[in-house]
Amino acid sequence: MIPFQDTADEAAARETFKEFFDQGPIADHTGLHPYPQQNAVNNPLMPHGPRTYISGFSYHMVSEQLLNYTVQKLNEYIAHLGEDYVTGGILYEAYPFEKTCSVPFDATAYGNRGRYYGAGIAIRYKGAQNDAWVQSWVRGFVAGAREIDAQVAIAAGKPVPPKTGYANLPPPDQTTGDAFQSNLPRLKEVKKKWDPHGRFNKWFNIATD
Repeated sequence: MIPFQDTADEAAARETFKEFFDQGPIADHTGLHPYPQQNAVNNPLMPHGPRTYISGFSYHMVSEQLLNYTVQKLNEYIAHLGEDYVTGGILYEAYPFEKTCSVPFDATAYGNRGRYYGAGIAIRYKGAQNDAWVQSWVRGFVAGAREIDAQVAIAAGKPVPPKTGYANLPPPDQTTGDAFQSNLPRLKEVKKKWDPHGRFNKWFNIATD
């Protein structure tokens, strides 16, 4: 867990996360440091070289059921790959979404404004022979995680998050339409005007036809 608060007052930050610290964490390395240092904490998960599958999905809350499922599936992943396994990670972000949601959905092209959180998957391995299995594993993991989170959300009387995600960490089944939703028609107009030959065509390519 990486608690984060933009403050120069460590006592105030610890009070914000009091419920977490009251659990008696096994290790406590929290402290004040510059944002560039905080922003680099995930760099060890992404060393240059190994094959990488990056994905993600939206979820309602970090629940015991979801975390137990994640550990179970990661153990399955590691056991299957054996010597081909390279350290990666599954990250559950849980930050306030009020500021994001304060901007109207159609004000920008960002298509993931909602009262839910984002999970990021960065799976690493060595050999091309495991490409198909890893892709299948990620699809299955996301489907199972969504199902568990939906059950938790319904039990809590909350809406089930949409089957979308942050476009830089897209779910396995996310399309260009999913990524930009109602903003896509306007983006097509901009694309046709400023990039008519499709020079920028990676990730979620916006067709102008």
